[in-house]
Amino acid sequence: MVDSPVTTGDAASLLESYRPRLLYFALRRLRDRTLAEEVVQDTLTIVLESLRDNRIEDPAKLPGYIFGVAKNLVSKTLRTRARDASPSPDGLLAEAVPWLEDGEVALLLEEQRQQVREALSQVSSNDRDILERTFVAEQSLEEMAAAMGIPYAAVRKRKSRALQRLRNIFLGRSQKK
Repeated sequence: MVDSPVTTGDAASLLESYRPRLLYFALRRLRDRTLAEEVVQDTLTIVLESLRDNRIEDPAKLPGYIFGVAKNLVSKTLRTRARDASPSPDGLLAEAVPWLEDGEVALLLEEQRQQVREALSQVSSNDRDILERTFVAEQSLEEMAAAMGIPYAAVRKRKSRALQRLRNIFLGRSQKK
């Protein structure tokens, strides 16, 4: 490793100059200022430790290293947030539109359920079966192929086509309005 040409104080001030760009980078991806600030602080800490330990061989690659660390931390944060998210559809809708009252959320959910029921009534029974196995029974393509006694590729193609037909029904309905 190459001896670091900057002192710890110089490195800290250099890294601080990256703070605004890192914050923007993290905010664009996380859409949460608190999480973005945590990512920025963790990034600067990791990079500063790397500089102290002379783990960065080429100073010209410092910006790429900094944003690589930030990207990894953002990805880790997004994975953690997705894993910890509430699976409740009521909670997700209420979180997406926080100005709605509980009764309005229930009404919107019921309206969405009715639209899905209507759309499903317009597809074939084979399509409904594939969609039910996918979204209700949460079967993998391999499990569906085994249960239905057909090849994996056929299940994959049927699922893709069923989803496309359902999508077309919803798009057709939204275009009529």
